[in-house]
Amino acid sequence: MSAYTTTLLGLAMAVIAVVNALLMAWLWQFPMKPDPGGRDPHGVSTAPRSWTNVHRALGYIFVLIYVALLFEMVPRMWEFRVISSVTVIHAILGALVGVLLVVKIAIIRNFQRFGGHLPWIGGTLAVTAVVMNGVAIVPAWRVLRPISPLAPELAAGREVVAAKCFQCHGASTILSEDRRRWDRITKKMQRFAERTPGKTRISEEERTLAAAYLTSVLGGREGGRGRGGRRPRDAEEQRENEEADAPDADDERDEGGQRRRRRRGGRDRDRG
Repeated sequence: MSAYTTTLLGLAMAVIAVVNALLMAWLWQFPMKPDPGGRDPHGVSTAPRSWTNVHRALGYIFVLIYVALLFEMVPRMWEFRVISSVTVIHAILGALVGVLLVVKIAIIRNFQRFGGHLPWIGGTLAVTAVVMNGVAIVPAWRVLRPISPLAPELAAGREVVAAKCFQCHGASTILSEDRRRWDRITKKMQRFAERTPGKTRISEEERTLAAAYLTSVLGGREGGRGRGGRRPRDAEEQRENEEADAPDADDERDEGGQRRRRRRGGRDRDRG
């Protein structure tokens, strides 16, 4: 499932939550008529059956979207290279949505005597769903700009970011990166994808397109050595660019095929 799809599903989920909460508030204004022997001790609602069915159908769609996103996002979270505070909040709110759904369904199916609490549960569910999706959709929208017209090269870079960068990061993590150094950051991510099982590799052309897109949309400058006629501002940035071009310590091997490790601290040193 692409980043675009998850973003649109999250947006649909938030809209459905709000609409269903408002619809429930309206339907609960209709009085209950007695129903001796029925499963609900409060009786049966006199609300229009057609709108009751609409409310129920929207509830089913909400649950289906939630389950689809759950199966998509939970495995991805365990594979994220960096988990931001926004990602943690999103996960906690997602779990809370699940708890509220279970409670609501349990009351409707088996514990009708607690039916008077359903409007409060439905309202809380709607607010939680909106906040949960908002903390994920807003950063994703800022990174992907899905409806913004772009030059062909930048549009291609956006597709790379959506398909490749989001496999290891949430949008909030991308936004928190140092925007002056997209070239160096994308090189590191390229190597990480290459050596991590299950990750889709990033070609050099794709990496260049992603760096150009992120620089254009989020700001910053390309940090390659001499790229675009620019030179690093100081010795520290020069050193960082050289490290970005060099292979990671975990990927270095000597002539005998043995892995060499190095420790970081000021300068990198080989440890045999």
